[in-house]
Amino acid sequence: MNRMEKKYANKGFKVVAINLDEKKSSADTFLKKYPAMFTVGFDATGKSAEIFKVKGMPSSYLIDRNGNIIFSHIGFCEKDIGKLESAIRSALVK
Repeated sequence: MNRMEKKYANKGFKVVAINLDEKKSSADTFLKKYPAMFTVGFDATGKSAEIFKVKGMPSSYLIDRNGNIIFSHIGFCEKDIGKLESAIRSALVK
């Protein structure tokens, strides 16, 4: 996520992560090990997961400039990077 935001920031791309840990300290421990160079919000209530109908973690959503979800993806594997980056590039040209 750090690489994608850095690579496409000049085209208006922004990463926003929502952490659902009940204790912020758990998220802070993770973020010490894996620093996020993007916005991280915290939702201990899980309300955002409810709103986005999250079916698995991690989940990624590509939201266009009008606030519409135009792509979603559950899970993460290195092999998924090409597909995710392709969706980002496609969204940025619209």
